[in-house]
Amino acid sequence: MTEFRYSAAERCTWCSMRAVIPTEADADQIVAAAEQRLLKYRCPAGDGWHVSYPAAEHAMLIDMR
Repeated sequence: MTEFRYSAAERCTWCSMRAVIPTEADADQIVAAAEQRLLKYRCPAGDGWHVSYPAAEHAMLIDMR
């Protein structure tokens, strides 16, 4: 079994090239390492899991208005 590496992850074309995290356990580890600042969610295209940083992504949307 190989350890998941975020930097080497495949990218999801459906979800704006977000990293594809293969298991929920891997996503949980990333969220924990980020001290709960990231949120995990299932890929709507079925490509595993993704994480997002809502504070930054929300701020980016406000700046684009």
